[in-house]
Amino acid sequence: MENQGILLSPDEKVVKLYHCTKLFFPACDGFLSVTNKRVMFCGVSGDTKKSKFSSRIVNEVKLDSISGISSFYGGNLNLLMAIVGALMVIAMVAMIVESTSGRYFDGVMFGLSFLVGIIGAWLLKFCYRRTFFLKIFSSQATGAPISIGEGAGSIGGKNALMAITGAPTTQTDKMMRELGALIHDLQTKGDLAMADWKNRE
Repeated sequence: MENQGILLSPDEKVVKLYHCTKLFFPACDGFLSVTNKRVMFCGVSGDTKKSKFSSRIVNEVKLDSISGISSFYGGNLNLLMAIVGALMVIAMVAMIVESTSGRYFDGVMFGLSFLVGIIGAWLLKFCYRRTFFLKIFSSQATGAPISIGEGAGSIGGKNALMAITGAPTTQTDKMMRELGALIHDLQTKGDLAMADWKNRE
Protein backbone atom coordinates (compact mmCIF):
# COMPACT_ATOMS: atom_id res chain seq x y z
CA MET A 1 0.00 0.00 0.00
CA GLU A 2 1.44 3.35 -0.96
CA ASN A 3 1.00 6.54 1.03
CA GLN A 4 -1.92 7.62 -1.18
CA GLY A 5 0.11 10.37 -2.83
CA ILE A 6 0.56 12.48 0.32
CA LEU A 7 3.79 14.48 0.07
CA LEU A 8 6.25 13.91 2.92
CA SER A 9 8.90 16.32 4.15
CA PRO A 10 12.55 15.37 3.46
CA ASP A 11 13.14 13.98 6.97
CA GLU A 12 9.70 12.33 7.27
CA LYS A 13 9.11 8.59 6.94
CA VAL A 14 5.96 6.45 7.09
CA VAL A 15 6.07 4.11 10.08
CA LYS A 16 2.65 2.46 9.67
CA LEU A 17 -0.11 2.65 7.08
CA TYR A 18 -3.55 1.21 7.83
CA HIS A 19 -6.37 0.62 5.34
CA CYS A 20 -8.94 1.38 8.03
CA THR A 21 -12.26 2.14 6.26
CA LYS A 22 -14.03 0.89 3.14
CA LEU A 23 -17.38 1.34 1.44
CA PHE A 24 -18.52 -0.40 -1.73
CA PHE A 25 -21.25 2.12 -2.62
CA PRO A 26 -20.21 4.80 -3.08
CA ALA A 27 -16.81 3.16 -3.63
CA CYS A 28 -14.26 4.76 -1.32
CA ASP A 29 -11.36 3.80 0.92
CA GLY A 30 -9.79 5.41 3.97
CA PHE A 31 -6.14 5.15 5.03
CA LEU A 32 -4.49 6.22 8.28
CA SER A 33 -0.78 6.99 7.93
CA VAL A 34 1.53 7.36 10.93
CA THR A 35 4.86 9.01 10.19
CA ASN A 36 7.62 10.15 12.51
CA LYS A 37 6.15 13.67 12.23
CA ARG A 38 2.38 13.41 11.67
CA VAL A 39 -0.73 11.23 11.78
CA MET A 40 -2.83 11.61 8.62
CA PHE A 41 -6.15 10.27 7.40
CA CYS A 42 -6.75 10.19 3.65
CA GLY A 43 -10.12 9.26 2.12
CA VAL A 44 -10.08 8.50 -1.61
CA SER A 45 -12.89 7.85 -4.07
CA GLY A 46 -11.92 6.94 -7.62
CA ASP A 47 -8.66 7.74 -9.40
CA THR A 48 -7.97 11.41 -8.65
CA LYS A 49 -5.58 11.59 -11.63
CA LYS A 50 -7.99 10.18 -14.23
CA SER A 51 -11.58 10.92 -13.25
CA LYS A 52 -13.20 14.32 -12.80
CA PHE A 53 -15.73 12.65 -10.49
CA SER A 54 -13.05 11.43 -8.07
CA SER A 55 -12.53 13.07 -4.70
CA ARG A 56 -10.10 13.10 -1.80
CA ILE A 57 -10.12 14.25 1.81
CA VAL A 58 -7.03 14.62 4.02
CA ASN A 59 -6.97 15.36 7.77
CA GLU A 60 -3.73 15.49 9.73
CA VAL A 61 -2.33 16.28 13.16
CA LYS A 62 1.25 16.82 14.33
CA LEU A 63 2.58 13.81 16.19
CA ASP A 64 4.01 15.80 19.11
CA SER A 65 0.68 17.59 19.70
CA ILE A 66 -1.45 14.43 20.08
CA SER A 67 -2.95 14.44 23.57
CA GLY A 68 -5.41 11.54 23.50
CA ILE A 69 -7.24 8.86 21.52
CA SER A 70 -10.85 7.66 21.82
CA SER A 71 -12.06 4.60 19.90
CA PHE A 72 -14.95 2.16 19.58
CA TYR A 73 -15.37 -1.06 17.60
CA GLY A 74 -18.65 -2.93 17.52
CA GLY A 75 -21.97 -3.12 15.71
CA ASN A 76 -24.65 -0.70 14.57
CA LEU A 77 -28.33 -1.67 14.16
CA ASN A 78 -30.47 0.59 12.02
CA LEU A 79 -33.79 -0.03 13.80
CA LEU A 80 -35.90 1.73 11.16
CA MET A 81 -34.46 -0.46 8.38
CA ALA A 82 -35.09 -3.57 10.48
CA ILE A 83 -38.74 -2.65 11.17
CA VAL A 84 -39.50 -1.66 7.57
CA GLY A 85 -37.77 -4.81 6.27
CA ALA A 86 -39.76 -7.06 8.62
CA LEU A 87 -43.04 -5.36 7.66
CA MET A 88 -42.26 -5.79 3.96
CA VAL A 89 -41.57 -9.52 4.41
CA ILE A 90 -44.86 -9.87 6.30
CA ALA A 91 -46.60 -7.92 3.52
CA MET A 92 -45.10 -10.30 0.95
CA VAL A 93 -46.60 -13.31 2.73
CA ALA A 94 -50.00 -11.58 2.98
CA MET A 95 -49.91 -10.66 -0.72
CA ILE A 96 -49.04 -14.22 -1.75
CA VAL A 97 -51.91 -15.60 0.33
CA GLU A 98 -54.28 -13.00 -1.10
CA SER A 99 -53.24 -13.62 -4.72
CA THR A 100 -53.67 -17.39 -4.45
CA SER A 101 -56.71 -17.65 -2.19
CA GLY A 102 -59.26 -16.13 -4.55
CA ARG A 103 -61.21 -17.80 -7.28
CA TYR A 104 -58.76 -16.58 -9.89
CA PHE A 105 -54.99 -16.47 -9.59
CA ASP A 106 -53.73 -12.86 -9.50
CA GLY A 107 -50.37 -12.99 -11.30
CA VAL A 108 -49.67 -9.25 -10.94
CA MET A 109 -50.09 -9.27 -7.16
CA PHE A 110 -48.14 -12.53 -6.92
CA GLY A 111 -45.21 -11.00 -8.84
CA LEU A 112 -45.39 -7.75 -6.89
CA SER A 113 -45.26 -9.68 -3.63
CA PHE A 114 -41.84 -11.08 -4.54
CA LEU A 115 -40.54 -7.59 -5.34
CA VAL A 116 -41.73 -6.37 -1.94
CA GLY A 117 -40.16 -9.41 -0.30
CA ILE A 118 -36.80 -8.92 -2.03
CA ILE A 119 -36.63 -5.29 -0.88
CA GLY A 120 -37.62 -6.31 2.64
CA ALA A 121 -34.98 -9.06 2.74
CA TRP A 122 -32.33 -6.60 1.48
CA LEU A 123 -33.25 -4.15 4.28
CA LEU A 124 -33.02 -6.93 6.87
CA LYS A 125 -29.66 -8.08 5.52
CA PHE A 126 -28.06 -4.63 5.75
CA CYS A 127 -29.79 -3.21 8.84
CA TYR A 128 -26.90 -4.43 11.00
CA ARG A 129 -23.23 -3.95 10.25
CA ARG A 130 -19.88 -3.72 11.93
CA THR A 131 -18.84 -0.18 12.72
CA PHE A 132 -16.23 1.83 14.57
CA PHE A 133 -15.02 5.31 15.38
CA LEU A 134 -11.58 6.74 16.10
CA LYS A 135 -10.94 10.23 17.42
CA ILE A 136 -7.44 11.64 17.79
CA PHE A 137 -7.22 14.73 19.99
CA SER A 138 -4.57 17.45 19.82
CA SER A 139 -3.40 19.95 22.42
CA GLN A 140 -3.13 22.49 19.60
CA ALA A 141 -6.68 22.18 18.28
CA THR A 142 -10.27 22.27 19.52
CA GLY A 143 -12.09 18.95 19.25
CA ALA A 144 -10.58 16.07 17.28
CA PRO A 145 -8.58 16.99 14.14
CA ILE A 146 -8.92 13.37 13.00
CA SER A 147 -12.33 11.78 13.56
CA ILE A 148 -13.25 8.72 11.48
CA GLY A 149 -15.88 5.99 11.61
CA GLU A 150 -19.60 6.37 12.19
CA GLY A 151 -20.12 4.90 15.66
CA ALA A 152 -23.85 4.94 16.31
CA GLY A 153 -24.80 7.27 13.46
CA SER A 154 -23.86 8.41 9.98
CA ILE A 155 -23.50 11.51 7.81
CA GLY A 156 -23.69 12.19 4.10
CA GLY A 157 -21.50 14.06 1.66
CA LYS A 158 -19.23 13.62 -1.30
CA ASN A 159 -17.91 10.13 -1.96
CA ALA A 160 -14.49 10.65 -0.37
CA LEU A 161 -16.18 12.11 2.70
CA MET A 162 -18.05 8.82 3.05
CA ALA A 163 -14.70 7.16 3.87
CA ILE A 164 -14.87 9.05 7.17
CA THR A 165 -18.02 7.10 8.07
CA GLY A 166 -17.05 3.92 6.25
CA ALA A 167 -17.23 0.38 7.55
CA PRO A 168 -14.18 -1.19 9.20
CA THR A 169 -11.72 -3.36 7.29
CA THR A 170 -9.58 -6.32 8.36
CA GLN A 171 -6.95 -3.82 9.56
CA THR A 172 -9.22 -1.54 11.62
CA ASP A 173 -9.18 -3.52 14.86
CA LYS A 174 -5.39 -3.93 14.65
CA MET A 175 -4.99 -0.18 14.11
CA MET A 176 -7.14 0.62 17.13
CA ARG A 177 -5.28 -1.84 19.38
CA GLU A 178 -1.78 -0.61 18.57
CA LEU A 179 -2.18 3.07 17.62
CA GLY A 180 -1.85 4.37 21.19
CA ALA A 181 1.37 2.44 21.81
CA LEU A 182 2.77 3.46 18.42
CA ILE A 183 2.15 7.16 19.03
CA HIS A 184 3.51 6.94 22.58
CA ASP A 185 6.73 5.26 21.39
CA LEU A 186 7.24 7.79 18.59
CA GLN A 187 6.62 10.70 20.98
CA THR A 188 9.02 9.40 23.65
CA LYS A 189 11.70 7.57 21.61
CA GLY A 190 11.53 9.49 18.36
CA ASP A 191 13.12 7.87 15.33
CA LEU A 192 14.54 5.10 17.51
CA ALA A 193 11.04 3.58 17.65
CA MET A 194 10.69 3.46 13.86
CA ALA A 195 12.75 0.33 13.21
CA ASP A 196 10.90 -1.67 15.86
CA TRP A 197 7.44 -0.73 14.55
CA LYS A 198 8.34 -1.19 10.90
CA ASN A 199 9.31 -4.81 11.63
CA ARG A 200 6.05 -5.66 13.42
CA GLU A 201 3.34 -7.58 11.57
